[in-house]
Order: sequence, then C-alpha cells, then structure tokens
Amino acid sequence: MRDVAIVSAGMTRFGELWGLSLRDMFVEAASEALNEAGTDQLDSIYVGCMSGGQFVGQEHLGPLMADQFGMTGVAAVHVESACASGGVALRQAFMDVAVGMSDLSLAVGIEKMTDGADVTNVLATAADQELEVYYGVTFPGLYAMIARAHMQRYGTTEEDLAWVSVKNHRHGAMNEKAQFRGEVTVEQVLSSSVVAEPLRLLHCSPVSDGAAAVLLCPLDMAREFTDRPVKISAEIGGAGLQDGRAGAARCPRGRGPRLLLHRRDLLHRGARLGRARERWSGGQGWVHRDRRLHTGKHERRPQVEGPPGRRHRSRAGDRDLPAVARRGRRPPSRERAHRPGPEHLRGGVIMPSPRYTREIPNRYRLEAGKCEGCGKVVYPVRSICPACRGDRFETVNLSRTGKVITSTVIHVPPADFLMEAPYAMAIVETPEGARFMTQVVDCEPSSVLPGMEVALEFRLVRKEGKSGILCYGHKGVPA
Repeated sequence: MRDVAIVSAGMTRFGELWGLSLRDMFVEAASEALNEAGTDQLDSIYVGCMSGGQFVGQEHLGPLMADQFGMTGVAAVHVESACASGGVALRQAFMDVAVGMSDLSLAVGIEKMTDGADVTNVLATAADQELEVYYGVTFPGLYAMIARAHMQRYGTTEEDLAWVSVKNHRHGAMNEKAQFRGEVTVEQVLSSSVVAEPLRLLHCSPVSDGAAAVLLCPLDMAREFTDRPVKISAEIGGAGLQDGRAGAARCPRGRGPRLLLHRRDLLHRGARLGRARERWSGGQGWVHRDRRLHTGKHERRPQVEGPPGRRHRSRAGDRDLPAVARRGRRPPSRERAHRPGPEHLRGGVIMPSPRYTREIPNRYRLEAGKCEGCGKVVYPVRSICPACRGDRFETVNLSRTGKVITSTVIHVPPADFLMEAPYAMAIVETPEGARFMTQVVDCEPSSVLPGMEVALEFRLVRKEGKSGILCYGHKGVPA
C-alpha cells in the first residue's frame, strides 16, 4: 500500500445557512480544497452525509454532487455512517489512494439540517428503531446513559463532563467559521437546561448546516500540491456492540482507540492529530479513557490550555471532516429543542403493520434466544450468536423482573412522547443476563438509577401518529 497525505482542505461556515442548498455547500467546500491545491482534476469523490434523504429529501448524492461540481464521469459515491459519515468518507478516500485506485481523491462531509425536518426524529434513525426508538429514547438519551454508566464505573462527575464542553467551546472560539464563537465556563455548562440527564444543553452538539472537504493523494506526489502535506499514518474503523444497547454499560468502543494507538507504534513516532468521533460529551469521555489506558495519561479533565492541535480534540458533533480540515477548531455545542416537521420527514414515525407484527414475540412475550453452543441468552432472538457465532438457538421467555444497569431522564423527547416528558429510560438486565431498553414508570423519573430493581409489566408504549396503530410492550415499574 502507498503512503497517503492530505494536501488541501476547504470548509464552509457553519450555522443556519438558509441561503445555501446542499449542492451550494458542496461546491463551496470542494472548490476551496481544489483551488488550494492548484488542480482541477479528480479521480474519485466520496460524499459523507448521514441523512440527506430525510433532511432535504435528496439521496444518491455522489453523482448529483459530481455533476454540480463539473466532475461528470468521475467515480462518485455517497457513504453513510451516522455521526461518522464524514470520517468514513475520509477512510474510503484514504483506501482508494492507498491501494492505487486513485491518485487524487476528494472526501467531503456535508449535512443540511435546518430546512424544516424534525431533527430529533431524523437523528433517531441512526438508533435501533425496534429496540430503542420504539420506547421513546433519543440520541442524546443514548449518550446520557453511556455517560451515567461511565460515572458509576469510574467516578466521573458532572463537572468532569462540563470541562469537555469548556474545551470544545474554547476551540470553537478560535475558528472564524464556527457556528458559535463564545467561550463558556463550567458554571454556565452546569446551569444550562437539561436535555437528557446528566447531559445539558451545552454538552450537546449543534443543529447546523455546513460542509468540509479534504483532498488526498500519494505521499510521494504531495509536494506537487503543497509544501506542508499531512501524512495519514493510520486509520481504524470498527462497529460497536448492539446487544440491547448493552454497549452503554459494556463500552464496545475500546477496541478502535487501542488499535489506532498500537498501529505502526504511533505513540513513539510523534503522532499529533487523532480523531475519536463522538457526538456528546459523555461519549468523548469514554473514548479518551480508552486512550489514557494505553498512553499512561490519567488526567481527569481535558486540557484547555494552548493551541488546538496540541491537545485532545475529539468533539461532540457529527461532522468529522471540519475537525480534520481545521485541526479541531470546531463549532461549539448546542442541542435544539423539538421542532415539528412534515410527517413524511419524521424518521419513520408511522409503523407499517407487517413490521409491528414481526416484533410481537419479543415485545409481547419477551421471547429471547439461548445459544445451544455457548448458552448465551440474547434478546431478541438473532440468527448468529454474538459470543460464539453459533446459529442454533432455543427459544426462552425472559423473567418479568430485572435490574437497571444505566438510565437517563428524557427532557427533550421525540414527537410521539411530548406529553409524557420528562420520563425515565433505562437499560434493564434480566436474571438470564439479557439486556434491553425500556421506560420505567410509576415513580419519579429522577429516582430511576443504576441498581434499581424493577418488575416488567405489559403496557401501552406509544400511539403511532394520527393514522398509526396502538403499540404495546413492557415497561419497568419499581419492584
């Protein structure tokens, strides 16, 4: 494989860019990257966008953006990986150049979030619709449960999480293209409104429009385009564990940072820029804990002194490429409250009858699968055991009791749960070892904490919009 370098970058400003379309933002960022490199040639384009189809009703972005940019005939592909879409576009461009398929590859991260869609529901499409969104969880809610599990396991405090936001805002204040350029204090973070306990408004990433682009080429060609190429020394990608969102308490994120730091012995070669994509402060804390395990650093607070580029720089947003393009000078965090949008853009709110019927065995009867090979109980039944990869399962019914593993209180809910907020969401572990997400009711939401014993009762969960069906399942109640 060839060594690969970034030779130029381009970026729009970030914010509510109502005067610019998705295409306009792409052309602005891509043009800046090519002009900086002094070239008008490309071999491939990778467009990272999480949900253009729901935010602006536009899919098939690769060829569309290539045509808009005057690059018809160039290989152009749209890639999607939720919050990591921009990072995955960079990964694909890197591999394209590394294996010799392209000499000049453009990676673009882009999102248009403010044209009127229901942002809360669109973002929730990156979560598990059957096992998580069904019960009313939001994306901030998922990260809030991760944060609370981290706090319980490692003694992290709300002040520690606040320092992550202070660091992110300080970096954003130095970026002229940031959406918000004001620094914040720990006190301001801790006094901001609650989104999903323990995460507050200033912990969360902004609803924003923007685009960023980087141009990659082989390292031995880089001096043709710039006198300051940035070599990409390593790249790692990996999928997390989806076992009833067990990852919120079992932390599947550790393998990626460990592999990245061990690959090519980077720690001993002076690597200065690392990207750990996390959208909220709690996720950043967990990823950086894994980094510290392998670097010997155990500081509790992110460093906020000194220029960005010398310190930790992962951020709580969904656009990886702006951080690469401007070395971590990011728009600071904001999370917008619910804003209703057109029903067809509401993240698949209406559930078709066949989809609902398929889920009756696990929702009504709590049917799980016990692997005949290793004995692991998984909920719901899977085709492949996540522990031993066996494919033979015995159907078992879970107990109607369990223990809360981690929890949050949702204050900014999805549209179908507006009348119920605030409400408690929890990951519950049954005596069989299976974990799943549900609401905990008939008590004060703030009283639902890790270790709480609950009974599981069959209840109405939600009403699927005006034309949908009544949806039932199990909710936790204090035992």
